[in-house]
Amino acid sequence: MDTIQTAEDLFKFLKSSGTRIVANIMFAGSPGHQVLELDYFLRKYAGGDIPKDGKYLWVQRNGDITATMAEVYGDHFRHYHLGMVAHDQLFELAVQVTRMVPELDVDVGLSHLKNSVLSRDHVHVGRFSNETYYMVTNEAVMRETVHYFKLRAITEDFRPFRSAKPDLNGPLIDLLGGSANAERYALVHIRQRPGNAGTVMPPENLFPSFEYLKDNGYTLIKAGTEPYPEQFSRYDVVNYTNSPLRNFKNDLTLLSNSKLNIINGSGFANLSDVMDTPVVDFGRWHLPIGPYSSKTVIVPALLYDPQRQELLNFAEQILFFKTRQEIWEGQFFGWHFPIDRFVARVPQADELLAAVQESLAGTDAEVPLTPLQVRFNRLDENGLLSILKSRISNFYLQRFENLL
Repeated sequence: MDTIQTAEDLFKFLKSSGTRIVANIMFAGSPGHQVLELDYFLRKYAGGDIPKDGKYLWVQRNGDITATMAEVYGDHFRHYHLGMVAHDQLFELAVQVTRMVPELDVDVGLSHLKNSVLSRDHVHVGRFSNETYYMVTNEAVMRETVHYFKLRAITEDFRPFRSAKPDLNGPLIDLLGGSANAERYALVHIRQRPGNAGTVMPPENLFPSFEYLKDNGYTLIKAGTEPYPEQFSRYDVVNYTNSPLRNFKNDLTLLSNSKLNIINGSGFANLSDVMDTPVVDFGRWHLPIGPYSSKTVIVPALLYDPQRQELLNFAEQILFFKTRQEIWEGQFFGWHFPIDRFVARVPQADELLAAVQESLAGTDAEVPLTPLQVRFNRLDENGLLSILKSRISNFYLQRFENLL
């Protein structure tokens, strides 16, 4: 590809070689998007959405996350006729080509932003982070995610990221305190600032879970970029966050080899999801959307209405999420926590402990949904809740059965 210097060069290469670009993975700095949307491509390949005799090119802006993706997964995924390149100039050329000729791409985007669209009906053009994108509706994002999860369902035994996971060895094992600890550890991520999905939670709400895991022989590791809470030191939580070993490759290694990931409403939950790792996903307010895997137990944040002086019931919170303003309509669009109107009721300590226990109980075999979990999923029978296999913690639903 050294001879490709212009968009015309790239167009001619794609046409002559029968190659299509894996398009609309928009956030080079988001590990959640990078891994989930690459998995979407792999599911389209395995599920027959795209020809298995075709050729495909994943090209992203160069950066720590994207370069690591190409390094860790590039050789493994050649089996799926996929080339992976992290290269700024080639990415910009690919954007030009796919905007002009979207038929040359495979759209795997699961966000509101796209560089390429086949149809411009109900699509807004606007700026985000000083760049111009096509902006699709909340409904379009949900519809695309439904399709991705349906592909997950029909390719259930296809786990490409699990077979390609990096080996846990060397300095990381030393950080964990030896090979015995490396066999049984839990990764912990906690927010100290809100994100798209996640709400901030007091660190002490995790302490009963830490005590339970320590009593059962688990080593605890603090992951993510948020500061290490000093309170964690009383439970000997390994401070990987401030370790010189912290980088995205080691993030992938630790996430994919752990026995449990405890994630505070973050893209890290997407990584755990596609890597088939048990996860407790807590503090997210997006009730009608979540990770797919049956190994995921969710403990959500609820919306408290100060005017009514009560919590929204589950159906109201689902409806509120689904009817949020679009990305181009204002500050508080679809995914962001609605701080303009509501206060977060965050997961409590006993609720998190119960979710940890529920997640570990389903490690070896898929556990059927309880009657309460079935009732919850029926609140969105035509949406994602009818498809995904993750579940709201049963203990949590028992506590808030009045909201069902």
